[in-house]
Amino acid sequence: MPTRSRPAQVDGERRLTAEQAKSGERAFQAKCATCHGSDLHSTDAEAPDLTEGAFKFGWEGKTVANRFEQIRGSMPLGNARSLDDQTYIDIVAYILAFNGIPPGNQSWSRTFALWSRLSSRSLRRIHP
Repeated sequence: MPTRSRPAQVDGERRLTAEQAKSGERAFQAKCATCHGSDLHSTDAEAPDLTEGAFKFGWEGKTVANRFEQIRGSMPLGNARSLDDQTYIDIVAYILAFNGIPPGNQSWSRTFALWSRLSSRSLRRIHP
């Protein structure tokens, strides 16, 4: 019986795919970079940086699902929920990849319940 490959993991947590991060980067550049910066460093005083300390602080105590819901429910500013769910998922994947979460091999679109458990605890292990 052939063995099935397991998704890449960080401390037991499933990770995004490189394709999702690339798709998310395209969507981020088109829909988010105006305020959050093309390098995820804010160009707007009202928009948070999505890197380094600001990134880690914003994730404190939250799961990926929490952040997905927050982003989907509030972004783009003044036009919340205007993107399809997969686009929001891909944008979250890009933000995580940009911040050093290495890619795996299982798409989050099919594993929402699993990736939603990735929390600030896991991110601290990656970014002490």
